Amino acid sequence: MSTPAPVEFVGREPFLAASAALADAYQDAFSGPPWDESDDQVLSFLSGLPEWTARDGFTAAWSAGPAGISGFAFRVRTPEPVPAGDFYAVLRERFGDPVGTLGGRIEVVELAVRPSAQGRGLGRELLRAIVGSEPAWLVTRLAAESTLAFYHRVGWREYAISDGLAILANA
Repeated sequence: MSTPAPVEFVGREPFLAASAALADAYQDAFSGPPWDESDDQVLSFLSGLPEWTARDGFTAAWSAGPAGISGFAFRVRTPEPVPAGDFYAVLRERFGDPVGTLGGRIEVVELAVRPSAQGRGLGRELLRAIVGSEPAWLVTRLAAESTLAFYHRVGWREYAISDGLAILANA
């Protein structure tokens, strides 16, 4: 097992320019159980990148070396007040009132680590890079037991749970 390259911040333009490499890392990280992301979901991830990178508070970090991207993470700031439409409407429908309290917090949009790079602290470093000590949240699947265990180890807890999904928060 080789050690992943160091984590480094990456700006909007280089992040978008690396979309093919990001999609490859995303697919490797999420194509197996419990995620089982399809090719269409990978394409959806890719098509959403320009919008995500244009959002307030966009910050990205990755571990990239000669063999490609081992892992990446990015975040935005949740608008305050939390919007009534789009993704947030789906969250409100699923989780109810707790969603309204997420405004102004950091929203971890993606944290992806290739299986070959897992278990060596890369996820922790990526999360620390994009969140720091700011209040943050994310959505994950309850079936992703190793993912939940990771977040619990780094101090995140369930904020709201509904139908197989959880909002996790660090504060």
